[in-house]
Amino acid sequence: MTTKKGKEFIFPENVDSKYGVFLGLGLLELVKYILPLVIGGFLFIAIPPYNVGWMITKIILVLIIGVIAFGLLAARPIKARPNIRIQDHLKIKSQYKKRQKLFFKQRTKRI
Repeated sequence: MTTKKGKEFIFPENVDSKYGVFLGLGLLELVKYILPLVIGGFLFIAIPPYNVGWMITKIILVLIIGVIAFGLLAARPIKARPNIRIQDHLKIKSQYKKRQKLFFKQRTKRI
């Protein structure tokens, strides 16, 4: 006869503990990644030269960098696992490439 110690809880793998404020990003991620990007973008636009061509070029450059940053932060490479972000996925892949591999030799043929 088996005895139970208590109720067994099973947590699904796709649960994320963060509250998505904007595009599924948490408040800490917005402050950590996006706020420096916005401040740096304003500073980049504020430095001279101030003619129209350079200003439009600088604004477009800041917008492109901002869109790329938002895209990398909000991207989910595995659709079935929405709690895995692209940074986590790339880190797991690089750790897998760095770890020691186990290779087997081919058996010698006996006559």
